[in-house]
Formats: sequence, structure tokens, C-alpha cells
Amino acid sequence: MESMDQELRARLLETFLIEAGEHVASINHALSALEQNQSPAGQLEIIFRCAHSLKGGARIVNLQLIEYLCQSLESLLSRLRQGDIAISQSLLNLLHEAVDIIDAILASGTPEIPSLAVKSACMQLRQQLDKATVEPANISVPIEKTAQPDIAEPTIVAELPSEAVATNPVTTQPEQHQAPLRTSTTVSDNPVPSAYS
Repeated sequence: MESMDQELRARLLETFLIEAGEHVASINHALSALEQNQSPAGQLEIIFRCAHSLKGGARIVNLQLIEYLCQSLESLLSRLRQGDIAISQSLLNLLHEAVDIIDAILASGTPEIPSLAVKSACMQLRQQLDKATVEPANISVPIEKTAQPDIAEPTIVAELPSEAVATNPVTTQPEQHQAPLRTSTTVSDNPVPSAYS
């Protein structure tokens, strides 16, 4: 049983390392495009999704350093996507640094046992990500916010019989020969006892 668990974990780790390499490549590509001001909102979305996927995968295979680093990345990227802070060269450098550390952990051959130096660098970077603030920088890109569709409140519509219910214009009551209105809720015939009756 234990050997099966180890075998499963080894396969999961192998799959994660392949997918994580693809996510890191996607983030690097998006960061390069971001530095050239190519569709900032779209590039931030790509980076955010990749960081989110990395975090989830790292959690499954118990690579906590990557999971926690990606969690901090997600928080920063969320603020950038919402336009709470602007993109600056210092933030781009920080994002590159985070990706480089993730890549180093993945390439180490023993991602589940990172070196003390990598652990220390990861902790320092997480603190910097968590404290990231807007600074005057060489690159300051306004992020266009995508319009969020207005979501209407749900309405309850009763199901009408196949023939339309005609109403008497004077009483506004259904005519006697028409079928009653059907609804999807069931009402109990037994009244609920009231504490006040």
C-alpha cells in the first residue's frame, strides 16, 4: 500500500514538473510582452492563471515553497489586474525574480527538498511581493479594465400552461374555463402553527 502511494506521488510529481515547466515558460513569455506594453491586461491574465495553476499543482504534490510563492504572486497580480497598483519596472523585476526561483526549484532535481539558500531567497521574495507598492518607474502601464457585465437579479417565472391564461379585464381574475397557473414550488395544505394564534 505504501509503495503504491509513493508510486502515485512520483507520477503526480513527474506530471507536475512537466506542466510547471510549461507554466513558467508562459509566464516568461507574458512578462516579456508586458515589458513591451503588448496587451497589459491580457498578459496579466495569463500570468495570473499560470500562477494559480502552479499553486494548485504544487499543493497536490506538497511543494510548499512554490505554493506559498505563487499565493503571494496571485495577490500581487490580482491588485495589478484590478488597477489598484500600476505596473512598474521594479514590479516586473520582482515578478521575474519569482519565476526564476520557481524555475530553480523545479530544475533542482529535488524540488521537494529545496536548499537552504533557495528557502531563504523564497522567503525574502514573498515578503517583497507582499509589501509591493507603486514606485515611480521606467515603465508605468495603465491597465485597461475589462467591463464586467451587469448581472441581473434572478427572477422567478411561473410556468404557464400551453394555452395562455386569459384574464377578465374587469376583475383581473383568470376565467373559469382556463387551467390554473402552475408553479414549481409545492405548498403544504397544513398551515404552520403560529406562536401568536
